[in-house]
Amino acid sequence: MKDNIKNIESNKGLGELLFGMTRDQVKNLLGDAGEKESYAGDEGEELGKVEIWHYDALDLSVGFEESEDWTLMSISVTGDSYEMAGTSLIGKSIEEVSTALEGWGVIDFELEDHSSEESPNHKLIVSDYLGMIFWFDNNVASEISWSPLYDEE
Repeated sequence: MKDNIKNIESNKGLGELLFGMTRDQVKNLLGDAGEKESYAGDEGEELGKVEIWHYDALDLSVGFEESEDWTLMSISVTGDSYEMAGTSLIGKSIEEVSTALEGWGVIDFELEDHSSEESPNHKLIVSDYLGMIFWFDNNVASEISWSPLYDEE
């Protein structure tokens, strides 16, 4: 775990890993990704092409979007060494994450059930205010994903 990329900050990034960085800047900070995926957005979406880099040893994935000049536009973490406001949320229950969010003054979050045959107990807490999604499997936080907030004007 790199201490310079430990702190989750909504709308900003992950420590020194900042939204808007180029692929070269991210590579200079994190090194080569263990795996890279590329795909095109669904028809009708404005997303366009996306590239996701996976750093399994860091429990981290980062996403770059063509529509944003291939800059860093999403971050996902799965390791319990990442912290938000000094608190590790991976491995915590839905109730513990909800309580933490409320304590930080976040009141817009909603719990959504995304269970399926493949993932029978899969839920999300979504906060538009933070631009974050907290993923839960069997009521335990397994992933946190976030992107910069967009100005809707």
